[in-house]
Amino acid sequence: MLVGHGDGGGGTNMEMLENERRFAKGLPAAPRTEISTARAFFEKLEEDVGGRKDLPIWEGELYLEYHRGTYTTLARNKRWNRQSEFAYQGAEKLRVMAEHLLGMPYPAEALHQGWIILLRNQFHDILPGSSITEVYEDSDREYADVFAYSEKITREVLTALLQAKHAQGSGSDDTVLLTNTQSFPRTEWIELDAPGEGDWYLIGVDDESDPNQSELIRPSQDTADGKILVMTPEVPAMGYRLARFVKAEAASKPETAFNPEEPVLENDSLRLVFNSEGRLTSFYDKRAEREILKDGEVGNDLVTFEDKPIHYDAWDIADYYTEKSWKVPGASAMELVEDGEVRKTLKLVFDAEEFSIKEYVHLYADDARVDLDFEVDWHPRHQLLKLFFPLDINGYMATYEIQYGSVTRTMHRNTSWDEARFEVANQKWLDVGENNYGVSFINDSKYGSSLNQGVLGLTLLKSSTWPSETADREVHHFSYSVRPHLGDWRDSDIVRESYAFNNPLLITDSHDVHGFYDHLPPGLEEARERGTVEKLAGKRDGAAESPIEEQLPELPASWSLAGTSDANVIIEAVKQAEDGDGFVLRLYEAFGRRSRATVTCSVPFEAVTEVNLLENEASDEMKDGSSLAVSEGSFSFNLLPYEIKSFRVK
Repeated sequence: MLVGHGDGGGGTNMEMLENERRFAKGLPAAPRTEISTARAFFEKLEEDVGGRKDLPIWEGELYLEYHRGTYTTLARNKRWNRQSEFAYQGAEKLRVMAEHLLGMPYPAEALHQGWIILLRNQFHDILPGSSITEVYEDSDREYADVFAYSEKITREVLTALLQAKHAQGSGSDDTVLLTNTQSFPRTEWIELDAPGEGDWYLIGVDDESDPNQSELIRPSQDTADGKILVMTPEVPAMGYRLARFVKAEAASKPETAFNPEEPVLENDSLRLVFNSEGRLTSFYDKRAEREILKDGEVGNDLVTFEDKPIHYDAWDIADYYTEKSWKVPGASAMELVEDGEVRKTLKLVFDAEEFSIKEYVHLYADDARVDLDFEVDWHPRHQLLKLFFPLDINGYMATYEIQYGSVTRTMHRNTSWDEARFEVANQKWLDVGENNYGVSFINDSKYGSSLNQGVLGLTLLKSSTWPSETADREVHHFSYSVRPHLGDWRDSDIVRESYAFNNPLLITDSHDVHGFYDHLPPGLEEARERGTVEKLAGKRDGAAESPIEEQLPELPASWSLAGTSDANVIIEAVKQAEDGDGFVLRLYEAFGRRSRATVTCSVPFEAVTEVNLLENEASDEMKDGSSLAVSEGSFSFNLLPYEIKSFRVK
């Protein structure tokens, strides 16, 4: 008997309770029922079927052959969800860091209230995009509240770290604080306002006495929007590094010969050739000496489809959607807007009757990757927009990231089950590969795609009219990073790169915090004034957060809270323990590989205990095989493929 009113999460009503009362007394040809708890149900289930060898075991994905449109509908809401998850994970890590370095109190209750708001917006009809318009007006407001608070407590930590006295010198106008909330060290290209005219580079202040510092220099480049593009020094895992701008000698900058009829972007690793329509006619990997696209076909191919599912407009993509399609008209404009030693950027403009697309194709001098930034002004009804890459990859299975792991799916339509997977979902990345080669695609907020015989279709936008009449008809911003690689996806560092792509370094200077918080939802000023999260926390615990200590301690110029050198181990969360006793570190194994992993920790600790997700000490069964070994400044343990582990450090 189904219990619960409607599909909105409602509980039982009087009619349902009366029906249960009658079933409980016994009705002819009907089983007796009783009202119980989830725990009692599973205990009874274990008692009845535990140890039976005739019960089937399912391995692999339980794919729902339905509601494939929910991977794409209401793109704005999905973008805020992705960014808010990273924002709150980052804020938790920074506040643990600040508690140990600066004596700043950990705002446990406020963070808890913020997570409640975030998780409420992951409800099964909000995040999928299948609610009425008014729901998303409320959701936008709540995401603004979430970001306003995470930005506030993040800014407090970063400003204090920059202002603190450092062993190698204090902050000044030419000093920036580079902060990394991921569990691995990083260097990356960042865009900032230049400290003055001319060329610049960034160097860690703790590198300034290095006689080989010239080897650390990376050239800067002016960007199309008036900033400079500059490489950071390495920033340690879950830590910070103080860096300083240094004036560089002006270098000659030869210009690329640009042919608008056949634009070419090229570096030491890749060569991209476009036709006059803005589509890729060649995507050549010099390292592997191979063409990535199928012979005679084009990539970067934008196509719209009629999108009229039979039943559920926002929920579904019908299996017949490919029967009616239109190629997006060729580019109305092409311009090489950046032509520097660091990055070349081709701007493509596509105009159609009900939408326009601006696409920026970035190729970096020292990297085998192509970044695609999109701005789409989208107003059609019942159309689906996809971006195609016909990949010359002779593989059988493709790999898709899911939370805390990955799954493989076939690259063909041999069986009815394969045919049903004409649209599938992934988290931050997917990889199409063959033996010893592949191409990975990272996204910053997109989830749906199709793949058949090497032809990959990235689903960009949908435009349903029910239950929201105006779904997705607005301006959208999103990005992909295309990364050809030698070896399989485990050799490509795609897992770490996907985290870095979605969670840029935080850059703090004397004026502001840049990087991750550069692109936030509208309504942020009003949200700051509302202070919703703080008010909710105040109602619960009746206390405001304590101010930072007036006297900031002297800090090293570079510091790491915790990290791991194991490429297949990702520390996903670091937070104060729910009972306030130490902090909890949660990680997972990402490659499907048995491993012996080591976590290093700069915070002095007395004990490390494996715990479960409720932060209670793990059972003997859970700890069996972990072989946890604790030494000064680190601890090691065994991991099963895709295993999730949590540790309390105190």
